[in-house]
This record gives sequence, C-alpha cells and structure tokens, in this order.
Amino acid sequence: MVPEELVYQLCVFSSGDNWLEFRKIAEELLNLPEMILLTSGLGFQLIENLLNILVVDIFGVGKKDVGKTSSQHLHDDRATPLQFDHERSADIKLILQLVHTFTNQVPETSYYHLRFKYRLIEVLFTLFSETQHRIHLVASAIAEKLLTATPMSQNNKLFSLQSIKSLPAIVSRMNNDSLLYFYHVISVVMSDCELCGSVSLEQHDQWLNDSSVADTAALNQEFLLSLPSHLENMCLSASRPASEVTRPLSLLAHMLGQSFGSLDLENDDFQMMERQIGSSDSYIWLNDIIHRANLFTIITMLLTGKYQNEVQKRLMKCDFVNRLNNSFEEVIWKDFPDIPDLSADSEDISQTTFVRVQFLRLVHSIADSTSYRYSLLSIEELHTLKQIAEKKNHSLPSEFPTLTNDTAAPLSKRSLLSQVMSKLHQESITFWITRVVEAFLRGPTNPTTQAFLLDKNIVESTVGVLISTRPMHELVRQGCFDMLSTVMKVNVDAFTRCDNALNSARKFQTFISAVEDSLIDSNMFIRCVILTTHYIQTSQTENKEVLVTNRLLEYYTNHKRRIQVIARLVTLLDVSTLSQETVSCLNTSLLLLIMAHRNNRLASYLQCLYGVYEPAVLENLYSLLQFWIVHYSLPFKKNDRKSLEFGSLTQFSEWESVARTLLDPDLRSEISIKHYLAKADEIGRTYGSPNLTYIRWP
Repeated sequence: MVPEELVYQLCVFSSGDNWLEFRKIAEELLNLPEMILLTSGLGFQLIENLLNILVVDIFGVGKKDVGKTSSQHLHDDRATPLQFDHERSADIKLILQLVHTFTNQVPETSYYHLRFKYRLIEVLFTLFSETQHRIHLVASAIAEKLLTATPMSQNNKLFSLQSIKSLPAIVSRMNNDSLLYFYHVISVVMSDCELCGSVSLEQHDQWLNDSSVADTAALNQEFLLSLPSHLENMCLSASRPASEVTRPLSLLAHMLGQSFGSLDLENDDFQMMERQIGSSDSYIWLNDIIHRANLFTIITMLLTGKYQNEVQKRLMKCDFVNRLNNSFEEVIWKDFPDIPDLSADSEDISQTTFVRVQFLRLVHSIADSTSYRYSLLSIEELHTLKQIAEKKNHSLPSEFPTLTNDTAAPLSKRSLLSQVMSKLHQESITFWITRVVEAFLRGPTNPTTQAFLLDKNIVESTVGVLISTRPMHELVRQGCFDMLSTVMKVNVDAFTRCDNALNSARKFQTFISAVEDSLIDSNMFIRCVILTTHYIQTSQTENKEVLVTNRLLEYYTNHKRRIQVIARLVTLLDVSTLSQETVSCLNTSLLLLIMAHRNNRLASYLQCLYGVYEPAVLENLYSLLQFWIVHYSLPFKKNDRKSLEFGSLTQFSEWESVARTLLDPDLRSEISIKHYLAKADEIGRTYGSPNLTYIRWP
C-alpha cells in the first residue's frame, strides 16, 4: 500500500475500528526511510483525527467536551485529573509520534485553533508525568507546537492556564523531570503576550485595546503564584550552584529533537547525543542552563506583571539575587567551547547567548523595580552610595535600605550589578547590559546613583566604544547612547567627563558623526543634551559658563541644529510604521518643540520648518501628533506616561498641552501647524529654500 493510502486510512480511523490494524499502519509510516510529503489539508485531517482518538477514545472525554473552548471551561467545575489505561501507553506513544511527525508538514495557522481545545491541552499536560515510557518527551513537544502556533490573522490570543481546572492537581503529581518540561512550556505561554509578526504601534494599541490579553496574562501569573512554593522552587533551581548540577540531559534531547524534526523515544539521551552531535560532559551543563533560561523567562514575567510587589517580597525572602550572584561566573557565564550552535535557524543566536540574554532580562526587571533594585549592590557599594550622598549633600531615595556602621561585606565579593557591568563590551549582549544600567537609573533623576556609576568610568568607556573604528551593531550603538543619556542627564560632571574623553577635534567630530548619522539610535542622547542645557539655564545658573566651554552642550544650543534634528526625525517616521522603539524619536522631536515653546520660540521653529523643508514634514508631524495624543491617552498607558515624565523632567500635562497647541485648528495661530499648512496651500509652494528672505533662524 502506498504511503498516501496509509495516511488516508488513519484519517478515517475511528475508535470502533481494528486497533491491531491501526498499530500496523502507524508503525509502517513511522519506519518509512523518507518523510511523506502530504497536502496541508490531508496532513491536518490526520493530525486532528489522531488527537481526537487520543482525547475521546483513550482518555474517555466526551465529544461534546472536546469541542469546548477554554473560555467555556472557565465555568466547568471539573478539577480532577484525567485518568487513562496505562496498558494503552504503546498506542499513546504511536499517536503522539505520528502527530509530532506530521505537524512539521502543515502550516501553523491550520492548527492554531487547537491551542484553545482545553481538553486536548489538559490531556497533553497530563502526559507530562509519563516519564517511564518517555511519553512526556513528545507530549511536551506537541504542547509547545500548539501553544506557539501562529494564527492566520494578527489577532493572537493568549492561552489561559486557569481554563484547565485540574492543572494544579496535574502539576502536584509531576516529578522533577516532568517539571522540566512543564516550565519549558509555561515559559512559552507567558512569552506569548505579543502580536504576531511585525506590527506598528497603532496596530499594537488597537490589539491591546480590543483583546483580553492583559487580563489573561494576569490570570496566568495568578495561577503560577498560587501553586504552593513553586516560585521559591523556581528561584532555587534557577540560581543553584554548580555543585548541584546533576540533572540528566532530557530537556536538551527534547530541544534537539525539535531542531532535527524527530524525537527518539526508544534510546536514552546519551545515545541520542552520540548519534546526532557527539557526547560531552558539557552537554549536562548546556541542558542545565537551557532549563535556567526557561525559569528566567517565567520569573521575569512575574516580576514585571500585575503581582510584582508580591513577587519581589517572595524573592527577597529566598535571597534570590545573592544566589544569582554566586552562580554568575560558574554557571551563567560559563563557556562551552566544545558545543556547536544548536539553533535551528542560522540567524538565531547561540544557546549560551540566548540564556545570557534571558538572564540579563531578569536582572533588568530587578533593576527596574524601585523597591528591589538595591539588592543588586553589595553592602560595601551601599555604604559607598551613602557616603557620596553625604559628601554631596544629596538625599537618598526612600527605598534605599537602612545601613548601620556595623554592616559590612567581604571586600572580595563583587555585586551582581558589578559582575554584569564587567561584561559590558561583549558585543553579543552589550545592548542588554546597557539596558540593565539604564533601568537601574530609571525614575526620578538621582545624582548620587549617577555619581556612583561615573566613578566606574562608565562614560569614558562607553564613549570609547562609540568612537571606535570597528563595525558596530545598531542595537549596541542604541544601547550605548541610551545608557549615556541616563547617566549624563542634567549632570555637569558627566558632561565634563565626556568632553575630556573627546580630547581632540577628531574624536569630537567622530562622536558627533555617530550621533547624527544614526538619529534613531541616538535620539535619547540628544534629548539628554537638550534637557541638561535647559536645566543649567534655569536651575544651575552658576554653571552657565559650561554651556560655552563644553563642546557637546555648546553644539546643541544652536537652534538651527535643533530644528534640523526635528525635521530629520519627523522625516524618518510614519504613523503606519511607528513602533515601540521609534516612538522615542517622536517624543524627542516634541520635547525640542516644548523647549522652544518655553522660550517663546515655537513660532520661529514652525516658520523655519515651513520655509526650509517640504510641506510634507509639517503634514507628517501633524499626523504623528494626532496619533501621539490618542496613544498616550489610552488607559493602559499610565506607566508609559509616568516614564515619559521621569525621562524628560517634564510633566505630562505640559507634553499634552504643547501637542494640542500644535494641533490647534485655528489658522490665525502662529504656533499651530495648520497655520503654515494653510499658507503653503495658499501660495501653492511645494517646498522651501534655506535662502528665502523671510526665513530667520532663531
């Protein structure tokens, strides 16, 4: 019988048919020397029928239950785990192997809806405990496939863990090996909170506004936190020392099976290692850090979620940061020279880099927490911060921990923040390290913390990276500029250090070129320069001479340059492509206009934008500001509004007021964009010229 006919027989197989024949056909298909190429329709028909047999026939779930969605199950009081006849393990193994094999042949969109068949997902979670027959290996692989499937549209819906009422009982029966897979799949579910594909900020706002993703994400977090001691156990496992790394290779085998498109349920993991990529003791370590990456992802989501205050308190109780610090060099930053890149896609980062990025995302979430960030410092560093504050007569933040003169720490022990910063110039993860430092400084500008980091020569070393001649990834450049913007904001000492580091005309020009040749990456730094200039002019008049002596500050006091920055940034943007990364460029443009408004120069700025540049610049600015008003008025953008205030030292009310002034429909107002667009229409001018006699640069 030809393979297609065998597949068709399984497509129409029902529970009342001959199981001996089913097993014969299934084994024949699995033993074929080459993969069968099926049409997506036939392949999906096979997958759906096999899963239906698994759920209905083997687990005895009624057909009416199979069709229920997760939302319907929320009102179901069934909290008892499903049972099945363990003598059917061989049949379960065959079904799962076939499903896993043929899901590689059909588009993800064709089985996306299966993730919301709660009884099916419940069956798969139940099978996570079947480690004796290695069924858990393929059950978790299928669960991961279904829960990461991409929908046909961009309306990606988040899977609710609470829709499976029996899940707490299922998890309570899992052993350590089962939990390995459970956490892997949970990390996938919790990372699934974004729209599929590349979408604009406008589309993303609409999606958040129309969907229940925030509510479902909160319910998933609540579920995990409700599992007794699971957060604490995750923290202990994620930060355990090297001496406790004894876990077998099963998770690595699972990931390799996914990458190679096959899962071996007969041979042990070491045989699989030898057959596919060669054996090495290092794979035990690699398996361990892959598991840690999953845990880092989950803990990060919890730390940044609805219950972050509870999570912070529980992490502090189990001394999580100190444990992470102890395992930093011996596990997290351990090199694996004998291990090839296991990424399925040649463009993907290596497994070790991926783990480090997940680790840095976790540290970033800790640094971004005002009540938890100081746990990243050693006792010695906390004393140093206190001394800096006393010396400079600065006040310490209210969340700064209480210290006594008797509090001490070993001088040899480096803090987690210091350990992370020591890896700053490893290019593959530089962006995330700069994000950690930026997060540590986030919130109201704190000159004490800035001074603490300045003493680590962070300005000099970062400027050195930016003016170096070696090729640089745009994310590295962006991270460096963003970090400088937080360390240097309204800090004269920082600008003096920067000026000293650029101690020649060549270095200064190289730095300016780096700023102006990549405005999307450097716009936050330009914002920092503008804010510092304004701060000195209004609040530190005793330092006004620095606006002339400091080349960087002097460079951007020039209003012509500021207007050019606005025009160039606006030209780079469009509402249809504006993203979370590029909205900062719009904010920088608007902040420059806010500063002009404060100095009664807004009309001059608009006149220059009208007279020198094409009308399309002002037209685009008008459209962008219309979107800006809507975007920042959304109820779930409260934290973004607060972040905007902290980052700009400007109340949101002023941001909104100037934006609305610019959008004023009154054609007589010289500080309204419409005034100039109407004038352009009136004279029929298509673009201006910098030589027009009526243009006066401010």
